[in-house]
Amino acid sequence: MSMELTVFLNFRFELSLVSIKSLNEETLAEVPRHLINWRDYLAALEAAGLEIGPELAPLGEPFLKHQPDERLFQDLTAFQAELREALGGLARAGTLPDEVWRRLLTEVDGVPVFVRAKGVGDLSLDRLEALDFQYVYAPDTYRLHILVLARALLLDGRLFELRREDDEGRFFFPEPTAGSFRPDAGPLPGLRRP
Repeated sequence: MSMELTVFLNFRFELSLVSIKSLNEETLAEVPRHLINWRDYLAALEAAGLEIGPELAPLGEPFLKHQPDERLFQDLTAFQAELREALGGLARAGTLPDEVWRRLLTEVDGVPVFVRAKGVGDLSLDRLEALDFQYVYAPDTYRLHILVLARALLLDGRLFELRREDDEGRFFFPEPTAGSFRPDAGPLPGLRRP
């Protein structure tokens, strides 16, 4: 979870204007379209040891397509800048302002949640303890996915371990040391360690 958040915070998204050929009635014309370097972002996730799973791939599809305007991409970069600013303050001061942490808790309200059972076989009262349940969030946008991730890190306290090299530097979570290891609940559905 923490690795995907740091990749998102540190990645430099770039917007570009390209021309594509479009067939309009009987005329072939070049039309301007906007594009973001989403494939580079996916490569950065893979370089960090994460792979895109089938649950997460659809959330990135809009960013792979040429768009007639740049609004979708500007929303993503504005969200990233806002999150960088809020979490930069956390990394610097060790505290999250009241409005920031409340927003992390409430902005993901309404994201569908379902329960996935781990374990196989018949279930009886004797085997009930052997069955493990996991809450799985199913956000419909990548923005909500990142917010669910940040909220999960906030709720288990690991978000407070976030550090930054300097005021404009890269974000990172320190490597656990002996005695400070906190088991990772694992990535949300969609990103898996290979």
